[in-house]
Amino acid sequence: MAADGPRLRKGFITFGVAVLIAAASISGVSSNPEEHSLAHRRRRGLQDAFSDIQAIVADDNTIYSDSAYVQRIAGAEATRFPFCKCKTYACECSPYTVSLSSVTKVTNPAATKYCFKAKYNGCPTPVQPCCQALSLNVEKIAFTTTSKCAKRNVSRVDVRGRMWSSWETKSWPQVTTVTPFTEPCQWCATIRGTDVSSPVAFSKSVCEYVTSRMRANITAGFAAVGATVTFNGTTCDNTQTSFSVCGSSSPKEAVMSQVLADSFIYEWLLNIAQQPSGVCPPGTLQTSVTATVTASFGTCFAESCPVCARVTIYPPPEATVGPLNFGTNISCSVAAAQMINVLDSEAVVANALLKDFQLTACGKLYVEVCGNVSNAGSLNNTVRELALKLVNVVIFNRSAVAYNCPAGQYRNYNFSATIAPVNASAETDPKCISGFTQMQCSDRLQPNAPAPRTPPRPPSKPLVPPSPPQPPRPPPAPQGVMTHKCDNGSTNVPYKLNNIEISKGKDVFGNPTIAMCTRISSQACVNSTNSCCGMSLAKVELLVNTACKDNVRKITINGKDLPPSWAFYNIFNGLKFTDLDTLIPRASGATLCWHVKQTTTCNTPSSFCYLGRCQVNQFSPNNKCCPINFI
Repeated sequence: MAADGPRLRKGFITFGVAVLIAAASISGVSSNPEEHSLAHRRRRGLQDAFSDIQAIVADDNTIYSDSAYVQRIAGAEATRFPFCKCKTYACECSPYTVSLSSVTKVTNPAATKYCFKAKYNGCPTPVQPCCQALSLNVEKIAFTTTSKCAKRNVSRVDVRGRMWSSWETKSWPQVTTVTPFTEPCQWCATIRGTDVSSPVAFSKSVCEYVTSRMRANITAGFAAVGATVTFNGTTCDNTQTSFSVCGSSSPKEAVMSQVLADSFIYEWLLNIAQQPSGVCPPGTLQTSVTATVTASFGTCFAESCPVCARVTIYPPPEATVGPLNFGTNISCSVAAAQMINVLDSEAVVANALLKDFQLTACGKLYVEVCGNVSNAGSLNNTVRELALKLVNVVIFNRSAVAYNCPAGQYRNYNFSATIAPVNASAETDPKCISGFTQMQCSDRLQPNAPAPRTPPRPPSKPLVPPSPPQPPRPPPAPQGVMTHKCDNGSTNVPYKLNNIEISKGKDVFGNPTIAMCTRISSQACVNSTNSCCGMSLAKVELLVNTACKDNVRKITINGKDLPPSWAFYNIFNGLKFTDLDTLIPRASGATLCWHVKQTTTCNTPSSFCYLGRCQVNQFSPNNKCCPINFI
């Protein structure tokens, strides 16, 4: 990331706030009818909760707390913040502002306490997608600090007077020199009507508003990849058929991703569509409008390479499609989610991902996902290992890169993984990636056929009829995935979760959802002396396919709406219901629900849950007991 001259090493402190919003939004009574609306309760909860966020630091000089420090998360655009991957950096569309409310000295131990307060300002008109998303859910808050504010120097974090454990610090390398000047990249972003014979006419106010958004987005987008921006002049007349924002970015090697540029273009067009009257002259209300971005060198806005990855099953000649196939033995959505997680993660590490991979095709013997990459030359050095990883994850559900099939599995089957550009002529293009691997599950380890045996002599006595065959053994219980080091037994705990019930619901904006619910019930311990038999229920975590995370709209506890909270693992996510010992001290009989977007492919338990089965882990307050239930 670029910086304006040499700067101290910076970091940030992150607070997970999804649960604290929920806790605040379901408490309190008011006579004002507006305060009973969910949206009002939600934003009031965030404001009240932040009034008690306390970061206690062991040294008076180890936190950067001037107004710029607060504005970096509240509204003003900055060149170094945020450091995380976002769909838009238009910070001013946030419905919240955060301010430093007090700085006090505390004793035992001696420290300085910094308190912050959030204020709900609402979304500007027109409502931006990012503002709507933040109104729905805030996953975390990040504060920039100096390098001295490492975790060892922050003694605790409180939320509403209660110690908060979900926080961390991160740091980035120190900037010691100013980036040398290199030739800039020239570019233009233009908005115009698509009908040349009947051009649309934009008003001066629309031009001024949208071009200001274009400049803000472009500045933030290039700042995120370490580039500085210089704009040429933009003129807005009373009526005009098009307008452009042009300028240059330096260095020209700094590439803005296609994903980010597409999100900006979508926002600009939405700005126009949601403007009040005066955007279009009478009689041209159906005119289409387009936005384009062009660059002189073709590098500062990334050129993409569409790539597809396919895992294929080759059954032995004597087998039918039935014994092993996608859709029956292996869920298409689960296989695709595993492939997407591997490919997106590797491409992000190589700074080559332009568009996330998505499921594009699935048949009985293959599954395919496609995405866009750029400057992926470093991935070609390990493309065979990457393809092998796809086979191992999808077919054998193992994260390690192994070159052989597990002993005794899928004898005489072959499997392959292909990663290749959609356009075959791009296979040698350095910004693309291309590779292939194959794994054969041969029978070479099978023992030789035994030698023929001498026929037995006929018996001297009549043969006794054989006893009837034993009934088949029940299938083994599914093995749970361990996310923590704890006792995961489910027989010596006081609670269990029952099978999922499905119904129709709505999210906080009234959009239709599919609600999946489980009820907590009591059970007797097999061994009442077991230490987990007396546990209280503090948290429940459901293992979820990574591709389904963004389709969760809300969770509920006994019908009360809460924003979702998440745990992140290597190849799946955990949807968390937290603070249960406070919200439902009597857990038996409580109902936990999660609402999923109705039109998504994740709207069934088998497609939503990791590996097609819904594993739910209960947790005691100290995390020593974590019984596993399959529901």
